Amino acid sequence: MQANANGEQALERYGLWQTAFAPREGDDQSTARDFFRVQLLLLRSKAALLAAQVARDMPHFSAHDISHLDALWEVATLIAGPRQSLNPAEAYVFGAAVLLHDAGMSLAAYPNGLTDLCKTTEWRDTVAMLLKDMRLEPTEEAIASPPDEIKKNAVGEVLRALHARHAGDLPLAKWSLREGGESEFLIDDSDLRAFYGPLIGRIAKSHNDPISRIAAVGRPLGAFGNAPSEWSVDPIKIACLLRTADAAHIDGRRAPRFLRTLLLPEKVAALHWTFLEKLAKPRLEGDALVYSSGPDFTLAEADAW
Repeated sequence: MQANANGEQALERYGLWQTAFAPREGDDQSTARDFFRVQLLLLRSKAALLAAQVARDMPHFSAHDISHLDALWEVATLIAGPRQSLNPAEAYVFGAAVLLHDAGMSLAAYPNGLTDLCKTTEWRDTVAMLLKDMRLEPTEEAIASPPDEIKKNAVGEVLRALHARHAGDLPLAKWSLREGGESEFLIDDSDLRAFYGPLIGRIAKSHNDPISRIAAVGRPLGAFGNAPSEWSVDPIKIACLLRTADAAHIDGRRAPRFLRTLLLPEKVAALHWTFLEKLAKPRLEGDALVYSSGPDFTLAEADAW
């Protein structure tokens, strides 16, 4: 319950959350509203643990933890403006897609960890390419048991390549402590998982798809269970909100300076950190998001810019 309380405190100041979940006087829909709110906070508690594992497997990447996921509510509110809102069902689907869209960038997101990753075509292709880069023959034996350095590099490459596709599987994925033991899901409520899980997966996956494929997330979906009939879900609206908020969240919160001193990112990763750590939060001017930097970009930092 404490995790839920902390999560709500982090989110309740944002307009999209307020219009969907804030209590209101004489609300005859409060039971259904609270159901979606509580279920989303329960999912957030689990997704936060999963997101924290990204830094372990991809340590040089900018922040993909719960702070990034919560910030997407802020950026989405800025983008949506006062004339766009989400009903509680849409807010649940949006929030769930936000929480899961990058979660595939960790081995923990695969119920069998590295074993699952090694079964993919992308793993074989990546290991073969890395072997060739080291002037080693990509034989079946070498691909099955690559050197530790190649295996470590391949994990990051393949997780990044597959993260959006795997996000589509996460709403229905299950983990077990042992074979035949009790299963654990990210979405606790089985009815909610069955009804919205496939849609959440499609929207989470869509953030990395070409915009020409956005319609593939599906047509409007009617109300769930005992929710009011007007609480239908517009998948395209939510998918557009996710992808634009995710693309727009580029500011110093994603690249803490002290964390950089601990991780010492290199090459392209270092350029990303330099870029992000200088940027302020975007502000709205008319219908445009405007970015500014605190410290100037020097000539030596031109590549980062």
